[in-house]
Amino acid sequence: MTFVTAKYDGVFGLGFKETAKPIFSFYINPRIDDSFGGEVIFGGSDRKLYKGDFTYTPLTSKSHWQFRLEVVAVGTHKYFCEGGCDAIADTGSTLIGGPVGEVAEIHRIIEAKLTQSGRYEVDCKKINHLPKIRFNIAGRMFELDGRDYILEYKNANERTCFTGFMAVDIPPPFGPLWIIGDIFIAKFYMEFDMENMRIGFAEAQ
Repeated sequence: MTFVTAKYDGVFGLGFKETAKPIFSFYINPRIDDSFGGEVIFGGSDRKLYKGDFTYTPLTSKSHWQFRLEVVAVGTHKYFCEGGCDAIADTGSTLIGGPVGEVAEIHRIIEAKLTQSGRYEVDCKKINHLPKIRFNIAGRMFELDGRDYILEYKNANERTCFTGFMAVDIPPPFGPLWIIGDIFIAKFYMEFDMENMRIGFAEAQ
């Protein structure tokens, strides 16, 4: 009778690793008006929610979902992380975090202004003209447009637009680090593969 009367959606299986597939994946729907907000799959990935094939990169740490970024490019002229740097994929972070100096330079380039709330605001009219920001992972460029990395809030009288970047001050030996949060995951489907110690990235549908 428990299964008949209890108010839950299903059973979360935690079987032995020999009978399980040690992969989970995340999809975050960027269309906020859609009733389907997203999906997490334990044991695989949903082929309907991404395009093409995964680009895999190995983990560089067993304590975090940490991997190597080869470069972060803003537009066609400004490059950060040249020669490689570490990043962590974090579904618990809404924004993309980066070292203090790099994030300050990104905000300078896109002409974002610091508000009293501590967030950086841009003119909503300029979103379509903002530079592309690209992350090179395993030799493939993953590109964010202005509409991908700007968060737009609307009310009855006005629109307000904030950047999706935040400064993260993590000192050595653990830092500096980039934190790849939901702003990125909303455009690129992620597969977390524990068995092969790697993360896969693909363009979300």
